[in-house]
Amino acid sequence: MIMSMNDADIDEYRSKVLLFEEEHLSIDGNNNNDDYDSNNLIIGICRDLINKGISIEESQLLFSNDVKECYNDIKDLFLDFDSFPKDIRYLLIDIRFYMGSSYRFRSLKKLISAVNHHNQEELLKQVKITNWYKNNPGRSKHFINLVME
Repeated sequence: MIMSMNDADIDEYRSKVLLFEEEHLSIDGNNNNDDYDSNNLIIGICRDLINKGISIEESQLLFSNDVKECYNDIKDLFLDFDSFPKDIRYLLIDIRFYMGSSYRFRSLKKLISAVNHHNQEELLKQVKITNWYKNNPGRSKHFINLVME
């Protein structure tokens, strides 16, 4: 079955991220958790864009476009990506989103190998040594917990 990252998937991904982020950062930028890097939050990104004169709708469109780019990049790397459980797909998209470039994500050879071998235990081990995990401890633990559920 061939699927794509549609608007409903993007909304679900956004809601999983925001569910956690709303507990830790308010829209005014007050960080409610010292263990959390507010520079990499969707709320923080949207707030910064809004402060630069971009509307909420435009910031959400930019976010959706970025997520679609990440999805397409990862789909090129993992041909069976759409068959993965949603929480693993969202975890990989979030890591790719954070890393900002295809090259940087593709440098995670052991993580990619774990995904290709459907080895969830090794995947989670490799995730925990990424900069994404180190720089976003609360967010990364949230996504890992979703995968482990």
